[in-house]
Amino acid sequence: MKVFLSWSGEQSRAIAEILHGWLPKVIQRVKPYYTPDDITKGSLWNSEIAAVLEESRVGIICLTRDNLREPWIMFEAGALSKIIKSSRVCPILFNVKNADIVGPLASFQAAHFDKKEIRRVLNMINEELKTEALSQEQLNDEFKMWWPSLEEQILAELRTEVKEPAPLRTEQEVLGEILELGRVAGRLEKEFKGRLFSSLGYIMGEMSMKPGSIEPTDKDRLIEAVSHCLLGYEYLKEVGGAPEYMALNNWVYYSTALNDSSRAGFLLPQARRLLEAGEQHNAANLILTGCRTILQFSPNPKEKRHARRRITALLQGPLSDKQRKEVQLYLKYFREATESKVKLRTKAGTHRPGKSSTRTVVPNRISHKRDNNPPSNE
Repeated sequence: MKVFLSWSGEQSRAIAEILHGWLPKVIQRVKPYYTPDDITKGSLWNSEIAAVLEESRVGIICLTRDNLREPWIMFEAGALSKIIKSSRVCPILFNVKNADIVGPLASFQAAHFDKKEIRRVLNMINEELKTEALSQEQLNDEFKMWWPSLEEQILAELRTEVKEPAPLRTEQEVLGEILELGRVAGRLEKEFKGRLFSSLGYIMGEMSMKPGSIEPTDKDRLIEAVSHCLLGYEYLKEVGGAPEYMALNNWVYYSTALNDSSRAGFLLPQARRLLEAGEQHNAANLILTGCRTILQFSPNPKEKRHARRRITALLQGPLSDKQRKEVQLYLKYFREATESKVKLRTKAGTHRPGKSSTRTVVPNRISHKRDNNPPSNE
């Protein structure tokens, strides 16, 4: 069973690390989780940490005097309260009084770091194991054995010199930082979902395409891939930047592969966006997708010629093997398509369907009128 350990600040981190090693010695079925540094905590939110929170059944918040009003501890406390029952979230107070607790932390039943209170916390954790829980006799024996080592380590840590904490900020300042963290978390959530749907669409799209061709083998699967790519783009366009263009590129690429001319008016502006962004950032994949859609759907011959020249120019620069093959495939496909159209027009000009190819020769009519000026006798 996972137990989530929340911390913020050096002393709180050290205490969380001690608990991380101590808890499984007392209750072997417990698997505590904590991140070893602040940078990891920030980068993993909404990915690994969000997943662990979903699996956790107990949350422990390590509160010290220097992190009481830190926005990160407030943020994690709020996240814990939404996912885990409040009765299973317990702040443990290290040199902190109940009266010092403010904000979301005040809604939880806190425990002071002493033998009686920590025993109560262990009892709560043990109850969550249900059928795998230790008997009270076993729990008492384990706690009696391991409590002295925990007490010694924690008290030694609390005696270490800690930097003087900054003056406590007002609740309004803390609330402002929490709201900012919430906005960051919301952006991360959108990016996570957008990348997930876009990647799923990419995988399905690749599975539905014929190898060495730009034509699909499974149109129904390709339609589903386009739907996932569009959903990914809807999330990521609010994030902006590289993630947005990655999703847009996937969506336009597989939408173009469907070869639905009725969507040309909608796809072409997006293709031009990709081409412009590709030119600005020297991104060959964006240029390729933009040019392909233009070559396939644009009614403007001048625009098509420019797209063909731009694709050809890519061959002179650095490309991956896959991109180089893709360029050659596009040039071959659209060259053959153009030649086919020319042949059809030529054939249509010399032989019109439904009419005989034999020309009827109409003799010149000879006038029986007499010429007013008869030829001379010369």
